[in-house]
Amino acid sequence: MGADHHGYVARLAAAILTFGTEVDFEVQILQMIHLVEGGQRTKMSKRAGDIVTLDELVDDIGPDAARFFMLQRSHDSTIDLDLDLARSQSSDNPVYYVQYAHARIQSILRKAGDQGLSRRGAENAVAPVDASEKALIAKLLSFPAEVHEAAARRAPHRICAYASQTSAAFHAFYRDCQVIGAGGEGVEAARLNLCEVAGNTIKTSLALLGISAPDRM
Repeated sequence: MGADHHGYVARLAAAILTFGTEVDFEVQILQMIHLVEGGQRTKMSKRAGDIVTLDELVDDIGPDAARFFMLQRSHDSTIDLDLDLARSQSSDNPVYYVQYAHARIQSILRKAGDQGLSRRGAENAVAPVDASEKALIAKLLSFPAEVHEAAARRAPHRICAYASQTSAAFHAFYRDCQVIGAGGEGVEAARLNLCEVAGNTIKTSLALLGISAPDRM
C-alpha cells in the first residue's frame, strides 16, 4: 500500500480477526514515486486527473527499465525515476549496464565456441589468480546468500544492487584478465568457465526481477 493509505493496515487486520481465521497477514508500505524529466520532477494530481499510468511508463521506457528503476530502491524510500536516464543506452543506465555485461559474456563464449576452444582442464590452471578475478569469484559465491536475504527482508532492491555489483566485478575482470588466448596451463579454460558462471548468475538475478538478459546488444 502507498504511504498515504497506511491507516488501512490496522482495519484490514481487524477485519481478518472477525472471521476467527489465523492467516499470515503482511502489508508492505510503499513510498511515492516521482518521475523526473529534464532534471525536474513531473507534477501529478490524482484529483485533477493529471497522472502517468504504469502502462504509459512502460510504453515510454520499456518493461525492463521500468522494473529495474522501480525495484532498485527500498520500498520505504521515495523514488525519483529519471526518465532521461531510463531511456538512454549507456553505461550510466543501470539496467543497460547489467544487460550489457551479460551480452559481453555471451559474445566471449560465442567467440570461444567459433574457435573450438575447450573449457576442460581448468582444474590444472597454474597461473596466479588476479585480484579482480578473486573479487568476481567472491561475488558469485555470495549469490545464494543474497537471494535468501532479499526474500527474508522483502527487499528485491538487494538483487538489483547485486546484479550491478556483479556486472561491475565482471567488467573489472575483463579489463584486467585476458580470457581467450590467456597463457598458462588451464588458465584460458578456467576463465572461460568463470565467464559462463558469471553470465548465468547475472541472467538468474535479472530473471528474479522479471527482466530480460539479451545475448546481443
